[in-house]
Amino acid sequence: MATTKKATKTKSKETAAPSTKKSKLETFEYEGAVYTVNPTVDVFLDEMARNGIISGNQATKVRKAFENIRWTHFSNFEKKTLDDLMDVKGVGEDTALKIFHHKRVIAAKGKFLKTIQDQVEENKKRQYLLTQVEDLNFNLFDGNDLGFRSGTLIEFYGKPQMGKTQWMYDLTIRCLLPKSKGGWGRSVIFIDTEGSFSIMRLLNAARYYGLSEDDINDKFFLIEPTLVLSGRDLYAVVDTIDSFVYEHDVGLIVVDSVIQPFRAEFASVTGKDLSRMAPRQSLLGKTLAKLKSLAKSFEMIVAYTNHVMANIGAVGGMGPNIVPLGGDTVGHASDLRFYLKKTKGQFSMETRAMILKDCGWLPSFEVPFILSEVGILPAEEDVVKKVKKFLSSLEKKEASELENHLGEPVAHSRFILNINEYKLKHGILKKKKKKKKEEEEISAAAD
Repeated sequence: MATTKKATKTKSKETAAPSTKKSKLETFEYEGAVYTVNPTVDVFLDEMARNGIISGNQATKVRKAFENIRWTHFSNFEKKTLDDLMDVKGVGEDTALKIFHHKRVIAAKGKFLKTIQDQVEENKKRQYLLTQVEDLNFNLFDGNDLGFRSGTLIEFYGKPQMGKTQWMYDLTIRCLLPKSKGGWGRSVIFIDTEGSFSIMRLLNAARYYGLSEDDINDKFFLIEPTLVLSGRDLYAVVDTIDSFVYEHDVGLIVVDSVIQPFRAEFASVTGKDLSRMAPRQSLLGKTLAKLKSLAKSFEMIVAYTNHVMANIGAVGGMGPNIVPLGGDTVGHASDLRFYLKKTKGQFSMETRAMILKDCGWLPSFEVPFILSEVGILPAEEDVVKKVKKFLSSLEKKEASELENHLGEPVAHSRFILNINEYKLKHGILKKKKKKKKEEEEISAAAD
């Protein structure tokens, strides 16, 4: 085992830092040298060369080799094996071995054995994302804070129309909201693998919480299905996205759904084609491992939806009737695994329930929620009444003249029309008024 050295946390100024990043980088001390936590490739190699681990010439060659395969950040190769590094064209065996050992130092921040106090300090750096469902926030309490915590992978699975994609929209809005409104004020990458993404649904929910198109235009980024048609495509995207995540301070990556590209590429993994199961699961595992690396490296959340299938092995009522796809590969990767289902509600709006099926630090729980035109809502009567009043008022007023159920002003949208604006635009109201006038004249003549 490598000798454990005392790591002293220091701070150093960041050079050429993107405008979205903090002005300082976290550093630590190891064997008398100072290193940067979660560095870019340039910083990583410069520090290796400066401290005599590799030569300046070797650093230049590795930098070029990494550029050729679009590795720009430590998280690009943090989880790579020694064989992976040796396979990079232009990186010699000796250099690959030195990089492999040094990346372990960086990943451990100079401490290979951590005390309880070390771990408590690490926990304090986590961020927590609150939702509108207060019961959910409290059930997610981990002894540190409420809400979904950064550095985690969250899976939502269930039958169609259970609210999986709506939860992706809701988490997106929560991440985009400024801190003053309970959000993170960070960017979002939304990977749509199914072609079901609706910009109007997102904007409609966003404006309800006071976010206009201009507020989020440079913070929301969509990756369309044509770029992630196969599992290899999805892996290529997540494996080379590190620099973008770093430069734009991404707080959430959404994958809707994570299994679709693999189902498309490996259409059948049963019967005669069972031999295709191993490569599919291997690629799926690599993709999820990379997403987890991104979540931890950048203190962000990765949320994804998953499909389900009938559990034909559930004989005599033993076991669940449906199970999520992806097997243990997906099951073990997810830090929190939610099953979404229909439930009997006392409100006219659609009621659903989310059940925490698996989590390493929380017990299972069930929380109801409402699916609405303005997003996910708590299953509370007063909230439902206020939202209904808001929706009915939209027929008469511009949204920006109204308030949401929290008493906050709704943002103006340049793209979303209310129903009367739509009717006016297309002359429908004029036709109705004309028809009504004609009917009144006929009625008057008859009298």
